[in-house]
Amino acid sequence: MDIAPANSNKIGNLAIVCSFLVVLIHCRPQFDHGSFAWYVKEMTENGVSEMAVPFFFVVSGAMLGRKLARGEGMANRWGREIFKRLKTLVIPFFIWNALYWLATKLGPFLLMRMQGAQVECPMLPTASQVGLWYTGCPFLTPLWYVRALFVLVLVSPLLLWALEKTGGYILLLLFALYGIVCPYYPMPEWNALKDFARVGILPVLGVFYFSFGLAISTGFAGSRPVSLSPWLSLGIGLGLLFLRAVCEDAAFPMGACYLGFFALPFLLYGAWRLVPSGKWPDWLVKNAFPVFLVHKYCLSPIKKLPLGDGVFSYLACALLVFAGALFAANVIRRLSPKCAVVLFGGR
Repeated sequence: MDIAPANSNKIGNLAIVCSFLVVLIHCRPQFDHGSFAWYVKEMTENGVSEMAVPFFFVVSGAMLGRKLARGEGMANRWGREIFKRLKTLVIPFFIWNALYWLATKLGPFLLMRMQGAQVECPMLPTASQVGLWYTGCPFLTPLWYVRALFVLVLVSPLLLWALEKTGGYILLLLFALYGIVCPYYPMPEWNALKDFARVGILPVLGVFYFSFGLAISTGFAGSRPVSLSPWLSLGIGLGLLFLRAVCEDAAFPMGACYLGFFALPFLLYGAWRLVPSGKWPDWLVKNAFPVFLVHKYCLSPIKKLPLGDGVFSYLACALLVFAGALFAANVIRRLSPKCAVVLFGGR
């Protein structure tokens, strides 16, 4: 069954919004703790923006679940999806990760050597930076999501089996596990668990939201619509984020993590209900994934601009990085459509 045009438009529209939120996460301004600017950063970078990756996981799970509908021949459909993801995820993963190492390590080294400077050749990336390790981020850090998504596609039959055997109640277990594990990540002795649970090869966050997407598409999440007002839902989420910032300011990181954890469902529901269902321009909505891949290349040079150090400078930096990545994606598509197909995984 095809996706309703209104829902398809909503997915595309919210995806590009979430790509901008990912840019906000990586801008990372330094403000005085407890200042107004610091609170703005906490409400955006460590608050609203945190819904971006869960949204991508939910959509990916829902899309895959529609293609792996229960019935005969699921193994063949799953095999085709794995082959497809090799082109849409794995190839872009290694290309952009390698390009980032060349641009930030090998390129500057060669330039300095050409200028006569005596500098050591940069070491080859570690297994973790290449993305071939069970935990930690690749060299181009946002690619942890791409790696995790491919692994989730690999284990999707197991997740579907768990949903069928438990009638969807496995989601409650995953939600509890996510809520128990992730809030402990500020504790130094849990650093390895933090890396695995949040950005590892099979993150708890990703497993829960991807499984939730599978449950939506296969009916295990239930069909009864939620009657909560989207404005009220968004307001509750923002209120929890403000309390989260207060806890962070009061040096109570565990409480802050729990509040941020509970804010996400309210934010996602409110954002989904409120995003317009009308189709936005293709040059914008079709570049959500390319912006995700390209934005860190734009971040370093733009952060060197004399933009100041206030709230408006922080937001201006994010807008410039987003605009730069969007412009670069459209230029690549225009100059070499075939190259863009490979670089952006066919998107």
